Amino acid sequence: MFALAILILFWVMLLSNMITEMVFGQRLERGFAGLLCLISVGMVIANALVSPAFLASIGSGSDILILLIAWVLALKSNRYWPIWFAAMQSLSVITHFVSLIVDGVPHLIFSNLAAVWALPALLTMSWGTIQDWRARRPGRAAPLTDAASG
Repeated sequence: MFALAILILFWVMLLSNMITEMVFGQRLERGFAGLLCLISVGMVIANALVSPAFLASIGSGSDILILLIAWVLALKSNRYWPIWFAAMQSLSVITHFVSLIVDGVPHLIFSNLAAVWALPALLTMSWGTIQDWRARRPGRAAPLTDAASG
């Protein structure tokens, strides 16, 4: 039941995030949101085509890919949300690695724990995008960071 709730919340958050990024985001946010949607749809397709053991490897690999891209964005962007997103994605990937080390705990617990970090990460991305949009509006004070690079 918990896994189903996480799955439903994830897809609602992903859809909400995609709408937020399309309406309020710039190229960076739209591209990253598109990548997250593409990977998520790819995971649904992989779920129908491959064995559960191989699917777990694909899921871990996709989380590591998202982590690497998120950290590149966090280090090169003038926005704050990529730092928070990368931190939460780091927790998700660390949870994957801990599940390989720890014995006696069902794998489902670790996979749900790893997946649950996606929800606040998507929420942070959406919130940060809206805050950046508000700061870019005419008549507002300029953000403290260099807005020319975004």
